[in-house]
Amino acid sequence: MYSWSVIIPTLNESARISYLLADLCAQTRPPKEIIVVDAGSTDATVEQVRTYIKEIATGHSPKIRVISAHPPVGFQRTLGGKEALSEHLCFL
Repeated sequence: MYSWSVIIPTLNESARISYLLADLCAQTRPPKEIIVVDAGSTDATVEQVRTYIKEIATGHSPKIRVISAHPPVGFQRTLGGKEALSEHLCFL
């Protein structure tokens, strides 16, 4: 069986990021890890991800981490892909 990683480039996504993380963790076959690559959000995006990691994620949830980057989104994707631990990647 293979494992997969999800890379999520973000910039001011506080309205949606918690829902996305919850949906990814609820999959029948959840990813091994979720990497949120934030490009300097000025809203609560990073804080919401950290709150999700501390309070909502369970022992069965994938590993979730936040990496700081800068725009453009292509740089964020590349950085997330290099940091990923799985050979199969999903970019959202």
